[in-house]
Amino acid sequence: MLLGCRVENFFARRRSYLLIYIILILLNMFGYPLASRGYALSDTGRVISSLLSVSTIPYEWLAPIFHVATIILLVVMWRWGAGASRIFAVYVGANYIFIAFAQTIGVTLEFGLVILVGAFISYSFIGLLWFWDAAVCRTEIIFRKLPLWRYWPIPLAISAFWSPINVSWSLISSLQYSVQFMQLLLSNPYISWMIVSDSPMLFISIQFVSNLFTLILMSPNFNPLFLLTSSGYGLTFCMTTPVFLCLLTLFYPQINELAYKITAFVGIIYGVLNMPHLFSPYTVWMGVLHFPLLFISIYALILSRILKEKLSLEAASPKKSKY
Repeated sequence: MLLGCRVENFFARRRSYLLIYIILILLNMFGYPLASRGYALSDTGRVISSLLSVSTIPYEWLAPIFHVATIILLVVMWRWGAGASRIFAVYVGANYIFIAFAQTIGVTLEFGLVILVGAFISYSFIGLLWFWDAAVCRTEIIFRKLPLWRYWPIPLAISAFWSPINVSWSLISSLQYSVQFMQLLLSNPYISWMIVSDSPMLFISIQFVSNLFTLILMSPNFNPLFLLTSSGYGLTFCMTTPVFLCLLTLFYPQINELAYKITAFVGIIYGVLNMPHLFSPYTVWMGVLHFPLLFISIYALILSRILKEKLSLEAASPKKSKY
């Protein structure tokens, strides 16, 4: 409890939040991943995409467990109310710690073992904050009637929980893995000379086939079965965070403000980082799937200001506050 009080006193100052926000931005937007085989700085994007295309494949069998566990958790929260507050905090913390190890560490064909240091630190930090909340119990689960406008994140959260993409990441990754192998093979000048001589057509063909299949595989698929089996929710930060933040906005202001704000801010960072998907014809749907993360995270971070403005307006009227 003493440690919890010290942490809260430190973050009672706005400068403390600003300092953490700056550190998180530097870690995630300007930090470089570690790779056992080394790489040129110009290849940073390829290192990250290579890792993300393979990192969660070994854990895809856990996706239905995360879906079912979350549904059970919601039922428990609805029935027990505030009595389930610690359970909720522990579950959220454990899920983020799992994501930190599952999504940010993996072995790629071209770069060997890769670690996204910034993401690993950020997700682990969020997980520890929610474990801390389980200890100090600042989040209180209270389902109460709210103004209709406060329920708008629910459809977006459901879409993240659903993650309606055409196939699982494993099939997409298998294709990308094969293409990376061919590109790595052809990067050897001796092999390249033996296979394609002086013609670049094989290189172009490989890339074209990769992009074509990526376009097909990364298209929408609204199969209802994905509500229980999609490999995004529970395994990735970007599909999991909108669900947790949606629930927290419904409980607000009875929440752990520090854990809540840090989760939302990191969500904004990764929402922004994934928006370039919209500018490629092959990955537009992947960009759309990150709308829930970006929009709900922004809303969560500014919700306190919205409520203050509404309460100040309501103070001038005789009606009782409902926010």
